Amino acid sequence: MPLDAQIVDSVTGQIHPELSAHIDTEEHAVFFAHVGQQPSRFPLLMRMRDYYADAEYTTEEMEPLIAEIEKTAGLFDSGSRVYRFTEPFHSMCVMAFLRKKGVALFAD
Repeated sequence: MPLDAQIVDSVTGQIHPELSAHIDTEEHAVFFAHVGQQPSRFPLLMRMRDYYADAEYTTEEMEPLIAEIEKTAGLFDSGSRVYRFTEPFHSMCVMAFLRKKGVALFAD
């Protein structure tokens, strides 16, 4: 089962399902093989290091989370499976930021 990222209302916890991003165990391992080598550079992304645990990001964390995701752009080829996660994840975080919402990743 993939790790699913969704926009959530930080106050009510309501999920907004119109946009989501998914990462499977293999993609997750590749992602953290790169990102995990630099934990001080990616402190917010490190919260999702445990594939089997939920991770939540508040409205206030959206801007720095977006910046961290943008820093990963040079780590992966644009056609890679990991890139196919980071692109929609980035878009979802931008949408959450603009709507003053948070993001949560749910382990199935």
